[in-house]
Amino acid sequence: MVLNYIWMAFFLIAFVVATGKLLIGGDLDVFTHIIQATFDSAKTGFEISLGLTGILSLWLGIMKIGERGGVIQAFARLAAPVFSRLFPQIPKNHPVTGSIFMNLSANLLGLDNAATPMGLKTMQQLQELKLRLSEVQSTWEIAENHYHEIENRQEEFAKIRHDMRNQQMVLQELLHQGEYEKAEKMLETLTDTVAATTEYLYCGDPVFNAIMGETEKACREKRIAFKYDLEIPQKLKLDPVAICSILSNLTRNAVAAAEMTERQEAFLTVKAAVKGDYLHICVENSRAKKLLGRPGRKGYGLEILHDLVERNHGQIDVQPGEGSFRVDITVENF
Repeated sequence: MVLNYIWMAFFLIAFVVATGKLLIGGDLDVFTHIIQATFDSAKTGFEISLGLTGILSLWLGIMKIGERGGVIQAFARLAAPVFSRLFPQIPKNHPVTGSIFMNLSANLLGLDNAATPMGLKTMQQLQELKLRLSEVQSTWEIAENHYHEIENRQEEFAKIRHDMRNQQMVLQELLHQGEYEKAEKMLETLTDTVAATTEYLYCGDPVFNAIMGETEKACREKRIAFKYDLEIPQKLKLDPVAICSILSNLTRNAVAAAEMTERQEAFLTVKAAVKGDYLHICVENSRAKKLLGRPGRKGYGLEILHDLVERNHGQIDVQPGEGSFRVDITVENF
């Protein structure tokens, strides 16, 4: 966004200066010179890009050979003692350490043509690492919240067990005195209290349970009708971070969209099943018939989902409908 403003400023400043030279300095050829300079610069830029294509292909190919041959990993181990202090957030022996080392070596040796592709490769690896760390942090936060919820429920159960003895004595006394109506009301209240502290297990996977618990809680607070049908009998083989990233993005986007619809029409349905070596997830939610927001606004939520599914060797199918929105995802589970 900032670069767009900078480029616009370049054009506006050039136009203002050229207009000033035309009106004040009387230079009638100023716009001709600008157009000629534009074409000359475009030609120079194309020639530089064309020349760099071969260089980039050569050195990126060498880096790929070195990566598969173990040279990059060797450089990473060699530079680990130094880079672990300079870049404490980068995991030990990560391939990006070797790329940084090679980039620095190319610059020190004056190999500018080699340093450029190595620098680009380093930036790409750092961006992937940043995304991975963000996913891990999100998974950790969800797991931590789920743990605190379980801990709070255990405390509630402990209080109920403590009160059960006294309430049992009161119930026995009411029944002994023939106060059946009061005893029935007291029993109903106790039953509701116990039901409110029940820990629901949606399926056999703990990460799925944690996210489903948060989703149901969000739907209850926002008065969104929530339904689910999960056929996951045991813990998934898929990476927990991948499960968390895909499902949390799906459900959060769905809750946000359903919240914008009228309350009596708002709904969210989550279906998932393991079939063979694949996990199938289907999320459908209500959405406003007249979408709010700026026209042409990019759907970053879907873009993130597409990237997550692609990195986990899966497929995604998006089906926008009249008043509803459905996403089907299939990923490997082995």
